[in-house]
Amino acid sequence: MIQGNHDEVTTSKEFSKKINWFNEIAVKSLKWTRNKLLESDNCTQYEYLKSLKPQMEVKFNNRLIMVSHGTPDENWGYFLFPFWRKEPEPEQKSKILSWIKKWEIVILGHTHQAFVYKTRGKVVINPGSVGQPRDGDARASYGVVEFSKSGIEAKIIRLKYDVKKTCDAIFREELDDYLCQRLISGV
Repeated sequence: MIQGNHDEVTTSKEFSKKINWFNEIAVKSLKWTRNKLLESDNCTQYEYLKSLKPQMEVKFNNRLIMVSHGTPDENWGYFLFPFWRKEPEPEQKSKILSWIKKWEIVILGHTHQAFVYKTRGKVVINPGSVGQPRDGDARASYGVVEFSKSGIEAKIIRLKYDVKKTCDAIFREELDDYLCQRLISGV
């Protein structure tokens, strides 16, 4: 598990300064989250989120894996792979080639846009988002990576979930309607 940018800001000692990085809808959500986490019943979750790192290198089955919320080059960097196409832009391909020199699998996040790109027997994957996909598909998204003797396989799994129930909770907590609309539209 790694720390996302909202986790980092929510648990930061410089919270009041760092929330300025976000739009007003996100600020309201961040304040709500921080208040919930600082309640005595939730302090353990607060400390857990605070302890996470935004990226980590893992060795699994003798394979080196980079897991990063942003990119291996920048913790909060955006890597906007054209998920609607099979090939990345030349500049993106250059980054991918530099990453796979070091790691067999690179797992990215931050953009919430799911994709799998396999090249030279190695994989770059963004599993998307369980609660806030931004690639036009409103279903929950996660990734699966499997190792076999023939190589590495990766795929994106999409599941429907009760968006209405989630929206009802957003409305109940008086958070912005836009958060619900984003869940419904997937963008």
